[in-house]
Amino acid sequence: MRNIRLSPDRLREPSLTALLLTQIFVIFVATPMAATGYAIPWFVIGIVTLITLTVIVIVSPNRRALRTIFVAIVLSWIATGAHEQQHSALTAWLAAMTGVVAWSLVCAIVLRVVFGPGRVTIFRIQGAIILYLAVASMFAEFYRLIDFVTAHAFTGMAPGTDAAMVGATTYFSLTTLTSTGYGDIVPVHPWARSLANFEAVIGQLYPATVIARLVTLQLESREH
Repeated sequence: MRNIRLSPDRLREPSLTALLLTQIFVIFVATPMAATGYAIPWFVIGIVTLITLTVIVIVSPNRRALRTIFVAIVLSWIATGAHEQQHSALTAWLAAMTGVVAWSLVCAIVLRVVFGPGRVTIFRIQGAIILYLAVASMFAEFYRLIDFVTAHAFTGMAPGTDAAMVGATTYFSLTTLTSTGYGDIVPVHPWARSLANFEAVIGQLYPATVIARLVTLQLESREH
């Protein structure tokens, strides 16, 4: 019987599919459910965290980056749980700050997968979508952090539960990144406006940059 060894290269592509499905579930299903008052079981959050960590381990060869992102994601999970148990400004700030760090590292690692050398496959395109959604999640944490640090940084973001705040910042981040801009939530603090402008610029430049890179890689693969 032949031994079948799954190398990291063979696991990398299916793992990106798993991460993309996880992101879609979190952003478009779990977040609005939590914002409307439905309690997401902790084992679901644990599964999401485990999938994210597993994929990062598979796609990243940098062990130092792996240790850093592992600590950041675990701390984010712990800080969020602590804030659910004991609401305070400190736990809220820690939850948002660790979320910013974790998503920033995810963006950095997936960025290397998307723009690195190699063939253009459906999995690379999935990686580009993952990176796009990760940027939205990162900025959502930035908005949550600035709202904790600065009072009334946004108008139209009605006070409520922490889950409602996550839902509102995620919604605002996606509408900003895609340049939809419904106008129901408006940044009024200078730093909030600066972040929104920066995200809008990324949202405009990212598709063109990704398409240009994919075309370049495709032409290079044909030459070889």
